[in-house]
Amino acid sequence: MTSVASLATIRSQRRTLRMAVAVLLLVVLLLLPYQLWLSYQEQVHAAETTTRNYAAIFETRLEATLRRTDSVLQELAWHIPAAALNPQQAARYRSTVDGELDEHLHNFEELAGLRVFDRNGDLQYSSDAAATPRINVVDRDYFRMLRETPLAGPVFSEVLLSRVIDRPSLIVARALVGEQGTFLGIVTAALDLARYQRIFRSVDLGRTGSIALRRSDDQRLVVRWPDLAGLVNQPLDPRHPFSLQMSASEPTATLRLADPTDPQERIYSLHRLQRYPFYFVIGVSVDEVLAGWRTRVLVVGVSGLLLLVLLSTLLLRLQRSERRQAQLISELVEGERQLRANAERLNIFQRLVDNAGQGIGMAYPDGKLIYVNPAARRMLQLPPAAESSDYSFTQFYSDENLHRMQQEVLPAALETGHWTGEIELKALDGRSIPTIHAVFVVHRAAGEPPIIANVLADLSERQEMEERNRQLLAEMQTLLANAMVGIVHLRQRRVIYCNRRTEEIFGYQPGELVGESSECFYASREIFEQVGARAYATVATGSAFSTEMMLRRKDGSLFWGALTGRAIDPQAPQAGSIWIFADISERRQAEEESQKLLQAVEQTPVAIMMTSRDGEIEYVNPSFTRVTGYSRLEAIGRNPRFLQSGETPAETYRNLWRSLLDGRVWSGLLHNRRKNGE
Repeated sequence: MTSVASLATIRSQRRTLRMAVAVLLLVVLLLLPYQLWLSYQEQVHAAETTTRNYAAIFETRLEATLRRTDSVLQELAWHIPAAALNPQQAARYRSTVDGELDEHLHNFEELAGLRVFDRNGDLQYSSDAAATPRINVVDRDYFRMLRETPLAGPVFSEVLLSRVIDRPSLIVARALVGEQGTFLGIVTAALDLARYQRIFRSVDLGRTGSIALRRSDDQRLVVRWPDLAGLVNQPLDPRHPFSLQMSASEPTATLRLADPTDPQERIYSLHRLQRYPFYFVIGVSVDEVLAGWRTRVLVVGVSGLLLLVLLSTLLLRLQRSERRQAQLISELVEGERQLRANAERLNIFQRLVDNAGQGIGMAYPDGKLIYVNPAARRMLQLPPAAESSDYSFTQFYSDENLHRMQQEVLPAALETGHWTGEIELKALDGRSIPTIHAVFVVHRAAGEPPIIANVLADLSERQEMEERNRQLLAEMQTLLANAMVGIVHLRQRRVIYCNRRTEEIFGYQPGELVGESSECFYASREIFEQVGARAYATVATGSAFSTEMMLRRKDGSLFWGALTGRAIDPQAPQAGSIWIFADISERRQAEEESQKLLQAVEQTPVAIMMTSRDGEIEYVNPSFTRVTGYSRLEAIGRNPRFLQSGETPAETYRNLWRSLLDGRVWSGLLHNRRKNGE
């Protein structure tokens, strides 16, 4: 009875062990797919974040370029006198206006040229005037549009093959108008699209990534990399997902689709400019994004399969042992059947191992190889006809890595049953191979040396991808360091990163701003808190915040600056945001001086009257209306002869007009008549 009870106890213990192994196997089989699914989601999320960040950077840069371009055009429209647009007078102003255009174009690499055209569409002034041919743009759509509506804002052309630089360009134009709103001509800036293609080409988005700039008003393509011939200026179908997203109120979107114009499935991020009718489309290939994940699936799948085989073998052995105890009489028959079954399973296992994508080998602790599968043979450059036993694993490691195998890896595997880590192999041809080793004991018997198995996964492709990512990071650092505006990355309103231009604007040494509160940029803490409340409320909606205000340098001096910012994640704006600073002191000073000049003319006690070359009055100041008795409405548009009293000789007036038309100064005494006849 005692013997029977002991056997029952042993059977119960082994049944419990078998159930525990089965539960463990089930848990592993459930966890592996879940971990792979999480890894898949991480890869996709990382790709979406990358495309969103690139789209935000390009959007911010183009927004700043267009704002600066429009500011230059407005300043030129304000300063160029109406007389300079008269073809007969153009020669007088050419050197001055051409010089001003060259000065504005200096250090403005995004522009290919600044040009001024008269009301007939003829080129009158140009940057780099000596190399610019005389052209006419009366047939261009942007010229006709501004001629019909001179007071319209900046007008953007379709993509044109420039008649001056013979490269694709985008023209930004503003009208030149007279005092009465009459159309006098246009001033234009040409954006060199070939430069944007070079910038796009420098960004590493994989072999099949794409970057495109489109119009948000009519969905036409402006520039794309890689270039697709024939699609420039072509609009998208209104039902296209890009069109539908950009028609919505949200300025950003992330999509996964295969574009009909380029049937490669990609993850796209769309980013629309706030003030101008354009948006960027950044796409990365789904296949390239998931390449590393698929390799991981293969490694995990094979490892899981091996684990399944090993655990299944363990379960079967436990079951066979239990059967032998329960059926001692049929032990020999059952043993023979199990041997046949094991032989069949071994054959299946052999086929699985022979066809596995990872290298698999077995050896004794002294290094002698027992088995090497075909994948490992290819990895180590073993001759096809060579026997595994002719080699030792000690031949395939450098001295340093062999010492690590013998002193660290093998003792750990023999003690715990397994070891996993990265070690570099050396093929017979001397080539180094970075690999993941999964080392475990597959056979251990008393009086016999243990047999150790090693599963090898080649990491060469992963390391190449890491190197590409490092190169991309270096390129982005160079791009930010050479930007013309200050760029700052804030977290919890503290500086995480800033480019050198930011330090130059605010007067700090390199690296001095990192870790500092952004309060140092503002005139006072009160302003810092007020602007922060408004700015972070705006960027939390996904929109950009822009303003112009007084900022503070390190030495305490104040200057006028332009501030633009956007949250990296609108759901958590304090966790990360990008801000752009620009010094606009010179522009503000010019505006103030122009206002002072106008006030001086308005407040002078001297009567001032301005006329056109045809003698029509275009402006009179308040002193004129007080002295003559005529209001501005009564005087403007009339010939000054209505003021003549008849007492001044006609020859005096002829001398006056002759001097003025020749560009000389005339002075003399005129006897005029007031409105009341005096």
